[in-house]
Amino acid sequence: MLDCQNCGAPLKLEPERHYLFCEYCKALYFPKESPEGLILLGMPSKVDCPLCRQPLVLARVNSFEVLACQGCKGLLLDRVDFLPILDYLRLKYPERQRPPAPFKPQELTRELHCPHCGERMETYPYGGPGNVVLDNCLDCGILWLDYDEINRIVQTPERATDTDQWLDITSVHIQREDDD
Repeated sequence: MLDCQNCGAPLKLEPERHYLFCEYCKALYFPKESPEGLILLGMPSKVDCPLCRQPLVLARVNSFEVLACQGCKGLLLDRVDFLPILDYLRLKYPERQRPPAPFKPQELTRELHCPHCGERMETYPYGGPGNVVLDNCLDCGILWLDYDEINRIVQTPERATDTDQWLDITSVHIQREDDD
């Protein structure tokens, strides 16, 4: 729980407003956004970090609520929010010059357990840029990202795609019989 810097009273999170409020002295606190686009709201959750077992705290990336670990700096998020969060961060930070980190196959052998249901999370390489290993619980619909993994994905350029151009049908001339 965060306390007011003016009077020491506990701060209350104002839902949907992205700020904290002191009911005693009426002060407002606007948490700063990190370079990764994360706003730590600091309100403890009832969920423990799957990596270091510390309580996760409420945080936001744009309008998406996530849970962050203040110990290992990992993020727990709803799997359905993952791609929209990446899209938001890629628009916010368009420079994508970070060279891909080497892939570490030993990360695939790690066993994390879902902080909601306790079952072993699925561990697999992310198919996009960044050479990141993701952990998720299919039953609970959550995804765990270790420290800096979201940055590695956002800041690494997309992998090169097939260089063949798609057929541009606007430039294709169809010979008709009456064109003779």
